[in-house]
Amino acid sequence: MEEEKMKEEKEEDRRKNERLSKDSEDWLDGMEFKHVGGAALVDSFPLLHETDRSREVARAVAARLNAADPATLQMLPYEQTGRVSVSAMKSPRHLIDRMRCETGPQEIVPGSASEKGMAIDEMLFQNEAADCLSKAGRIVVDLGYLGISVGGNPDAEAFDCPVELKTLETLTPGMSFMPDELYSFSYQHTPFRRLGEWLMQLGMYQIATEGNGFLVLVSRDTGSVVCYESGPNLRHFPE
Repeated sequence: MEEEKMKEEKEEDRRKNERLSKDSEDWLDGMEFKHVGGAALVDSFPLLHETDRSREVARAVAARLNAADPATLQMLPYEQTGRVSVSAMKSPRHLIDRMRCETGPQEIVPGSASEKGMAIDEMLFQNEAADCLSKAGRIVVDLGYLGISVGGNPDAEAFDCPVELKTLETLTPGMSFMPDELYSFSYQHTPFRRLGEWLMQLGMYQIATEGNGFLVLVSRDTGSVVCYESGPNLRHFPE
């Protein structure tokens, strides 16, 4: 038992000491993150709104990212267990991939978009800050209509609400999505092509917390940070 515990601790230390690749470190060193208004991007989508609280969250995220030091960042790869989690429920494809994946730490591809996204997640709480953000605990979501419960960890918490942070290639206004109708989108070639998956994940956290939520988007090309508050209606989105 003691030997097994030491092995687990050694593996945890190894994973915590994963260093950021030079490509991603250089990218972060040259990036200045800043809050920008994003209301026009979702003007015709009724479930997301820019509010005073969402703007405060966006400013806090930008400040934390600017204060972080990429050179000392310790990467913690996602531990693939094969178990169903909230993040796996974003889409049928994610669910199938999760159940079929090999167990163990997720591979980090140097300089990739996924590495940069993981780095930003780690940077969020690299330093202490007196703002509206705090670390979120594990949330268990009871999906009664499926007969299962799934767990997950939001990226942060603000105003007692779950916060999901996503990085994307650009927030160029001219590329924003235009919904045909509620829940039916024409955005396959826009920055918001995965919006349905993000809302599915956030909506399930809101089912468990019975409140609002925040979706933070960070642009990799300009460092722009926008945040939207999702109201109670999003709790019904997964259904």
